[in-house]
Amino acid sequence: MHRRAISVALAILGGAALAILLLRSAPLLLQSNHRDSDALTFELHDLAVGAYRSFEGRTSRLYVVRMPSDQVWAFTVPLRAAKVAMPGTHWGLSAFDCADFRPGVNDAPLTPESVFRCHDADVPVWGTYQWRWKLDGKNAAQLPNTYIDNLPRVAVERSGAAIRVYGWDIQW
Repeated sequence: MHRRAISVALAILGGAALAILLLRSAPLLLQSNHRDSDALTFELHDLAVGAYRSFEGRTSRLYVVRMPSDQVWAFTVPLRAAKVAMPGTHWGLSAFDCADFRPGVNDAPLTPESVFRCHDADVPVWGTYQWRWKLDGKNAAQLPNTYIDNLPRVAVERSGAAIRVYGWDIQW
């Protein structure tokens, strides 16, 4: 009988200790999986409506686009030798390396008709029709029966005047 009372007391103490541990760690469980050190952060006023910014990583380039509607999107693309590795059908399986990949034309504000594309002079003719993406990242290929992945989208956290993007420099 004495052993049973000790076992019950230990079970109650163990349950209480577990409950205390869970309550103390609850704020950690509610926090984002992101670390602030992994974030790319900048002020919204540094990105005009209808403009974009690009950021170089080790293996990826990030494009942050502020749409004419004021919505902010972020996309990441693979890099190889400082050029965007254009997709065959899927990103990460390069068919051509593009030195000048961007939306729109130089120094002009983006419009809803602007597209991401390779502006290199030596881009293959079929690539000029196939490698086109709308500002929301959806593929806009102009060849029939063509499939190319959409631009890989990255989550954007927008709070007040700050934009924060996590985990965009990925290994392809």
